[in-house]
Amino acid sequence: ANGQFAEDHPLSTAIMPLIDDREALFLAMLLHDTGKGGAGGQEKAGARAARQACERLGLDRKRIEMVAWLVEHHLVMSDYAQKRDVSDPRTVADFARIVETPERLRLLLVLTVADIRAVGPGVWNGWKGQLMRELYGATEAVFRGGRGSDAAAAIRRYHENAAYDARVRLIGADPSSEAWATSMEDAYFTSFTDAEILTHAELGRRAAQAGGAAAEGHIRPGLNASEVVVAATDRQRLFVDLAAAITGAGANVVGARVFTSRQGQALDVFFVQDVTGKPYGDDNPRVLTKLAQTLEAAGRGEASKAEPRRVADFGRAAAFTITPTVMLDNEASEASTVVEASGRDRPGLLVALARNISEAGLSILSAHIDGYGERAVDAFYVVEADGKKLTDAKKMITLKAQLMASLEEVEAAATPKSRANIQKARASVAR
Repeated sequence: ANGQFAEDHPLSTAIMPLIDDREALFLAMLLHDTGKGGAGGQEKAGARAARQACERLGLDRKRIEMVAWLVEHHLVMSDYAQKRDVSDPRTVADFARIVETPERLRLLLVLTVADIRAVGPGVWNGWKGQLMRELYGATEAVFRGGRGSDAAAAIRRYHENAAYDARVRLIGADPSSEAWATSMEDAYFTSFTDAEILTHAELGRRAAQAGGAAAEGHIRPGLNASEVVVAATDRQRLFVDLAAAITGAGANVVGARVFTSRQGQALDVFFVQDVTGKPYGDDNPRVLTKLAQTLEAAGRGEASKAEPRRVADFGRAAAFTITPTVMLDNEASEASTVVEASGRDRPGLLVALARNISEAGLSILSAHIDGYGERAVDAFYVVEADGKKLTDAKKMITLKAQLMASLEEVEAAATPKSRANIQKARASVAR
């Protein structure tokens, strides 16, 4: 509110003066976790508690309902930003349908940022900030289109118009990039800046001239991560091989975006950190260069020379049992099946889950990786070989069982016999 965190939270600081009801925001911040352990879940119980507290304070009905709404939905923006694909029209449409008004959007952003930052040191980072800004911007665009407009259609129009303008600028800046510009999907152009798109087009040409793959990496201080971009001929297991190479290099994937051109070339963008949570290669840029070279080899299908990493020693984290959960959702996206897998985090978990998906004959369009202490929540947007959603019931049951097996394998390794009968806490509970 007073601007002292403008560098860390530029968007929240900028929209703070636009908020009409700061008192509702402050009360929601104070009361947002009062529902933990309550009947009906944290969100519903919290909303009831907030409503009762505000009534005892003698607030007017409009403000009471705003506080209660914020408390009930205080986890929604974090979930949509970190577990869903903002370039998917359904994601933004569903989120806009929940939020309903620009004022609620502003309030929810500031509340979410403050909540995440307050969890503890290192929990907030630039990567999460970028995800929040992308969701806020896309939802604000829906509201600018008018309350009565179809949100999904508005987002599609936004992607189409932005992509057209970006293609014109790209071809104007580099006429040799015309093939790249016309072959990439609309959503790609709203995910990157003009400078990044130019770099990707050049990387794609390099890949075509260098045996089918090219990669480069650089540190993104504002995202608290390093970005590694790989252009390679698309094939089955490509994402698995790339993720395995990253894991073998001792890096942790915090986010990934996957695009495939109509010419059959894949562009995989990974955001990676080291084991301390800093951008990979921050202390030694040479390891980032080496990682890019390793990914080029993996993109060409060459066997990895890195030794498989053993399951980690969980230490004190083993005191907590985390029950794995898997969800397959065909309603969260217009074009993809969303697979969400949640369980104990470990090196190589992303690889194991991606391998399960690949072996099921599915292609990964995007991956969204998040962690809450010992718990990982990985979401994948997947399609079958024909580009359609996974709808076969038997295949869905089989995939869910395979993903559960990968999650349970690491949980079994972390479970001391002395606490085998301790009651488990579900991995998907609200943080």
